[in-house]
Amino acid sequence: MPVGCARCAARRCGRVELREVPTIDGVRVSFQDLWEYCEIVHVTSGLDIVIPSLDDLIATKRFAARPKDAEDIRMLEVLRSTRGT
Repeated sequence: MPVGCARCAARRCGRVELREVPTIDGVRVSFQDLWEYCEIVHVTSGLDIVIPSLDDLIATKRFAARPKDAEDIRMLEVLRSTRGT
């Protein structure tokens, strides 16, 4: 499914809430920015899922600012460095 189709389907189902929030670092993150760089993962025939890009996933973890997210952020940053992004 093309990204545009997945986006339209999510909006039709009312799953997309457009907002902007600050991270613990003070960076403002908007849903629209995250959605723009999402990745589509093919799971099985007829099932594709939309996930945030690695950079955006790190940003959302910073937004959540939960203690358990600190280790996730560290691991995601290691993963990002091995992917060369």
